[in-house]
Amino acid sequence: MTMELMIDGMDRSALDWWDDILERLMGGSPIVFLDYDGTLTPIVEVPSKAVLSDSMRGTLHRLANYCPVALMSSRSLTDVRSKVGLDHLIYVGSGGYEVLGPWGHYVEDRGERFKPLLDQAEMALRYRIGDIRGALVERKRFAVAVHHRLVDPHDYPRLKTVFEDIARKFPELESIMEKRAFELRPNMDWHKGRAVNLVIDMIGIRKGAVPMYIGDDVTDEHAFRTIGEKGVTILVTEVQRQTAAEFVLFDFQEVQELLERLIVSLAEGRSD
Repeated sequence: MTMELMIDGMDRSALDWWDDILERLMGGSPIVFLDYDGTLTPIVEVPSKAVLSDSMRGTLHRLANYCPVALMSSRSLTDVRSKVGLDHLIYVGSGGYEVLGPWGHYVEDRGERFKPLLDQAEMALRYRIGDIRGALVERKRFAVAVHHRLVDPHDYPRLKTVFEDIARKFPELESIMEKRAFELRPNMDWHKGRAVNLVIDMIGIRKGAVPMYIGDDVTDEHAFRTIGEKGVTILVTEVQRQTAAEFVLFDFQEVQELLERLIVSLAEGRSD
């Protein structure tokens, strides 16, 4: 059973607990799951500006030579794949609804029936918030998001009220209040946690698999709960917050440091 904690990065830094984490990972077959925005890239005001550095891309490339690496994102599959640009990774897009790997392309077809509702919600959002400066509506395959990082603080309460009012009109859609955006998506039992299990099954090493999941978003909490004590869960955050993750990292730079440590350890293990 996973216990949710108000976690303090000073107490549970994954870098400080690295020896314990490594021992757990090396006790089986590690599989690394990584969120994109805010985990592999800095937090930016406009989603299109979340660019992966060449240095981080190199880290991912080398890590994938030693263990499976899956990119988990609320972005569309095409978008996150184009931003990372590495063919030998596994890509999970649309918040878990699409998976692309060596075995092919998987789509959670149950999400298709929600598309007409998402179309309607998108139209309503664009109409109601069109005059709120800085609010950006983004349509995804299985979701519609309202990005609000550029919204003036004085306009934020109104934007939130409008979004909540529209969300109530679509009870078949789940409302997610993320730190960078509000989002409406199918209200069904499918999320990043289920996508994690799907990827492990598709890789074919469920017995002995040790998943490590690193993410910063509210939607990553499903994956943290799913993995629980079966692996390693790490929240990327600059502030104290409640989470199902066991450890924390401060930012994308600390994420890269941890991944580089893992590469060294896996390389040493292969050479033994």
